[in-house]
Amino acid sequence: MKLIKKIKKATRDVFFFTLVSYKCLSHGKSLGVLTNLNPSIPFGGLGRLSKSFIINQLNQKSYSEYFPKQILLETSQVIEERLKKAEIFVSKTKFPIVAKPDVGFTGIGVNVFNNKEDLLTFLSKQKVDYLLEEFCPHNHELGVYYLKLPGQKKGKVIGVVEKDFPFIIADGKKTINELAGNVDEFVKAYLINKYNYLENIPKKDTIINLIGKSHATGEQIPIDRTHELNEKFSQVIESISSQIPDLYYGRYDIKISKWPLTNDDLNFQILELNPSIDAIPLHFYDKKYSFFQKYKSVLKLLDTAVKISSQNKPNNKNSIGFFGLMKEQVKLVRHLKKI
Repeated sequence: MKLIKKIKKATRDVFFFTLVSYKCLSHGKSLGVLTNLNPSIPFGGLGRLSKSFIINQLNQKSYSEYFPKQILLETSQVIEERLKKAEIFVSKTKFPIVAKPDVGFTGIGVNVFNNKEDLLTFLSKQKVDYLLEEFCPHNHELGVYYLKLPGQKKGKVIGVVEKDFPFIIADGKKTINELAGNVDEFVKAYLINKYNYLENIPKKDTIINLIGKSHATGEQIPIDRTHELNEKFSQVIESISSQIPDLYYGRYDIKISKWPLTNDDLNFQILELNPSIDAIPLHFYDKKYSFFQKYKSVLKLLDTAVKISSQNKPNNKNSIGFFGLMKEQVKLVRHLKKI
């Protein structure tokens, strides 16, 4: 089953890469032009993107309530200093705690810990910079797509997808642990946070959501919620995005307490921002859309992204070409092997 999922994901990634290449070539550009999509972000987000760099750019002024507490542990510091910083963070943060590489994607190297001993043991062995982050217990996850055109003062949210996760129904006999089966660390952390003890036997017909599975696993069901977009929520996202003046394109990964959001209850946290062309618009994978509708929309969005990148290129002092992008991708692969 896992092999089939990997094949499906690889097929989707190759197909998406083909679409991106086609759109670049149709404009007479190489793939390197896409590193100009968001000029102030190194390589337009297509290289060794630092999660902490992006969050620190966004988490300014009065927006801290929308971000989980984080701390960066850099390998440039000796291990004793890193572990001391980690202990201070742990003393001020409730478990579970998420540990994730500062540079990485699709959940590689991400772990969730429920005690200090396991966390410090894990960190003492790491060879790359790691972020520690408080675990967000909200039981709904969104992918929120932001777009701004060059010359515009404000951008806008162009799409919202709810990541609907699998659930189980209690039979009144098995424990939560037995019902959940073989799940990832995020699911376990969510269940422990909500139910405290996984050996409890929930009442019959109790619905237990398996929140936390990464979109990379292919086990979530994307549901387009763009038509239910709350105007105040959209304005908050635009205001946060404006902290990076030349942010033109990206997908926010957000957790919320409930859906739909209301003007009186904007309880959400931003986990990450993926500001590159590979932030695939998952709402196009909603089953209600036909194959033709999905890829017509994807091609239109890619076309817009290439146009933005082309317009930004003359003003981007850090612009690199195709071969520069390929060199960066090789460095990224080498980095991921260290995780």
